[in-house]
Amino acid sequence: MRNNMRMTKLILACATCGLALSQAALADWPMYQGDPVHSGLVTNLDRQVEFPWARPGKTIYAVQVGEDITSGAAYANGRFYFGLWQDKVDYFAALEASSGDLAWKVKVGGKVMAPPVIVGDRIYFGADDWCFYAMDLEGEIAWKFATRDVIRASAAVAEGRVFFGSFDGTFYALDALEGTLLWKKETRRAIATAPVVSQGVVYFGSDDEHLYALDAASGRELWKFDTRHFVVSSPALQDGRLYFGNSSGTVFCLKAGDGTLAWKHQTRGEAVESAPVVDGDTVYVVAAPHGVCALEALTGKLKWQEKKEYLSADIIAAEGVLYVSDYNNGLRSVEAATGLELQSLDDSDRDVTDAPPVLVNGRIYYFSHGGVANCLVAGRPVNEFSETELLDR
Repeated sequence: MRNNMRMTKLILACATCGLALSQAALADWPMYQGDPVHSGLVTNLDRQVEFPWARPGKTIYAVQVGEDITSGAAYANGRFYFGLWQDKVDYFAALEASSGDLAWKVKVGGKVMAPPVIVGDRIYFGADDWCFYAMDLEGEIAWKFATRDVIRASAAVAEGRVFFGSFDGTFYALDALEGTLLWKKETRRAIATAPVVSQGVVYFGSDDEHLYALDAASGRELWKFDTRHFVVSSPALQDGRLYFGNSSGTVFCLKAGDGTLAWKHQTRGEAVESAPVVDGDTVYVVAAPHGVCALEALTGKLKWQEKKEYLSADIIAAEGVLYVSDYNNGLRSVEAATGLELQSLDDSDRDVTDAPPVLVNGRIYYFSHGGVANCLVAGRPVNEFSETELLDR
């Protein structure tokens, strides 16, 4: 990692054409996998601002924004928010989408590794200093809450409460405004999954091998399901069913109401670590290290399985195309119906983060541990990915 990298602007349009995106023209991606149920799905790319010279799959930019972007990003109110490492200091940062300027950066006590959650005028995230933070949109710390270990997964916010797990084995519910503890649930093993909240119930997985359903108001256990291996995949909720995976490479589908098993499928992979994406009648998961597989959402029957080695990866989907990023293969696009690879951009020299990319207004944004922010036009490609140009501003 180079220590002499200069901070540069994040340009959201071709510099030679002098165009920029207005904040009003961009939709939001305010949390992990885009929404509270972790769908990772965009049904309409909503290209309100067009780049006539840039075809689908074409690179718009790749720019240096710091020495290390340590987390996935969230987007809201015209800004990207993420963890940043610069000059041996850990920060949480905001970047202006319209100008590419760093709006602010705030020093925090440890590395931020999970995508933040933005609700209203608050930003919520955990860090490796064992603390969970709430900030306003200008970087002012509203409160922080101390746990007993690192926090590596995103939170969920619902009904004035913020929910998250820590590697200390505890699942916490805090007052979202004040940061005071409302209740906690001990699992005795690390929690590395982002929770889902729906209809007064919060769902999460733990390294104690269980997926839990708790009453969101009181923390009372409603049910738990034993998977017999670490639950390392954040659940996705669709049509009253929970989809998730564990460290044995098994994908589970549970009925959210009572936790009964609808089906399970043993992939060829060693672990399913990322949140599944459910699109219509199909569930897509990464079965590391053996690539993406597609399963029937109703039965769990295998539709197709890639033969591609991944170290770790996340998926998002839009208009029949899956976008997969990991630090072994860079960014790839895959045809959702068949598993056919459409394009591949090998950024292994930049160490693409294992956080999911962000899909905003027809553009794919993904980030690297080398501090590079990348932007591509989303959609079914018509040519190979272009060579990226590193813009130093």
